[in-house]
Amino acid sequence: MKEPEKYRDLMVRVASFTVYFVDLTAEQQMDIINRTEQQGY
Repeated sequence: MKEPEKYRDLMVRVASFTVYFVDLTAEQQMDIINRTEQQGY
């Protein structure tokens, strides 16, 4: 999110379609980050 110009080609699957991460809203980006972030144990 800090440097989107570096990641213009990053694609993520949202529901049943694929979208460029940088085209999502900030809220949608944070939702994906929070769901996929590795948890330390």
